[in-house]
Amino acid sequence: MELRTSLGKAALAKVMGRLIESLEGVLLYRSNGAWFIKVLDSNFIEKFYRLPVQPLDSRGKPIPAGSYVSLVNRVRSAFLDAGGYAEFFSNCSYGKMVFDRQAFTVVSTVVPCSLELVNKCDEDVISTAAQAQLQPGFLNSGLFTQLVYVLPDGMLFTCNWVGLAELPGTQSWFTPDSQGIFSKGTVMQELLHNFGLYHGWKDGVEYMDDSTSMGFGDSCPSAPELRLLGWATPLAQLNSSSLPVGVYMTYTLTATYVKSSGVMIWIQPDWLGSLYNSESIISCKAAAQTCLSSTFISCCRNIYLALRGRAAGDQDLLQDYNGKVSMHEVIQDMDNNGTLGVIDDPKVSITGVLRPSASVALFNYKVHILTGALSNSGTSITIKICRFTESPAECEDVPS
Repeated sequence: MELRTSLGKAALAKVMGRLIESLEGVLLYRSNGAWFIKVLDSNFIEKFYRLPVQPLDSRGKPIPAGSYVSLVNRVRSAFLDAGGYAEFFSNCSYGKMVFDRQAFTVVSTVVPCSLELVNKCDEDVISTAAQAQLQPGFLNSGLFTQLVYVLPDGMLFTCNWVGLAELPGTQSWFTPDSQGIFSKGTVMQELLHNFGLYHGWKDGVEYMDDSTSMGFGDSCPSAPELRLLGWATPLAQLNSSSLPVGVYMTYTLTATYVKSSGVMIWIQPDWLGSLYNSESIISCKAAAQTCLSSTFISCCRNIYLALRGRAAGDQDLLQDYNGKVSMHEVIQDMDNNGTLGVIDDPKVSITGVLRPSASVALFNYKVHILTGALSNSGTSITIKICRFTESPAECEDVPS
């Protein structure tokens, strides 16, 4: 299981539908301080369910007594309305991940309370109990590939997460609030766990890459995540065979939101020898002892460069990354083999950004990178990359 905690915010297949679990009825208040929801079942018999606390709306405001409480329409709108999750996933995947709007189904179910559900927040108990309330054969229609469960109000502090998902798998669970099911970053993170993506990292800390929904961001996946998903492809794949020593190679990168092909530079620094070509993660860790930085993060890693811009699926990209080149590192063996959600976390880690007209020497990788000015209304940038032996002073431009 992979989760998005409440501290900050919480492969390719056609996503055919979603199953949502919630209570639906009139909110009531009793003089003893208790809150209830009155539900009319299929036989038109009134049933009353006690809530642990007064429920909150999507803005975190208390819902007054007498209100009709229903997550069904709000959840459907969050996915299918203009600017909703369906559009978000389509933009980020360049149309490769699509919600079937006809098959998309939101169902309200009443789940009996139990110790495992109320006190232990057992997600398997929740899903089993919710499915038991459905009409026989409902899930055997072949229409649904993924199941999403929205918990009742008041479960956040019991569960201690706002989103949880199988990795890989078909199920995910959310709290019914602005950090859970009504957060597009949380929803994308959990659903992409189902398709094999792990969390984003920064400075050795999980979740901390806020340039992607796989961390604490509300934007599209990062360049290595896009490639692992099969949503986008590199402009150049650089290794000892394609990147000569002492010569700048020049490329024009287009922002990832513009198109899917040729939107990243994928560097495989195999010229580092044993520091790169170790046969296992364990030997990579051993090799790290001789790295210049003496940290695992700089050994056995591939490098990704990609221009990000605030538009389309990335319209909520943080300003820290807007109009700049993001740099990520990924454990090389899983990255080179295209392993997605099978063996271990490849630890996709953001290591920094390059502004236009910048220069950076990555001595651990023996690479020098130069960026030019933004062009084409800010959607493109020129990048020069050189591999050196001892110093960037060895690097020269290729005569035109």
